[in-house]
Amino acid sequence: MEQKLNLSLQESLIRGMTAILLPMLLLLVDHKLILYVAPVIAYLYITALTHICPVKHAWRRITKHPDANNNYFWDRD
Repeated sequence: MEQKLNLSLQESLIRGMTAILLPMLLLLVDHKLILYVAPVIAYLYITALTHICPVKHAWRRITKHPDANNNYFWDRD
């Protein structure tokens, strides 16, 4: 079965850079914030590596909008 991707390269790069830079910013502000933001950082990093975002897919399905990257395999439902 073919993997159905719904993130473009640009979106994945933005998520990856956010996942890398956000902990550094939080360390400058307050190191205790990382414990609360760690699940979000992990989610952004994993979705950046796999190019699949289940939240984006659910949102697009609820609002009945196709993805901006015109991926036929993901939008054919």
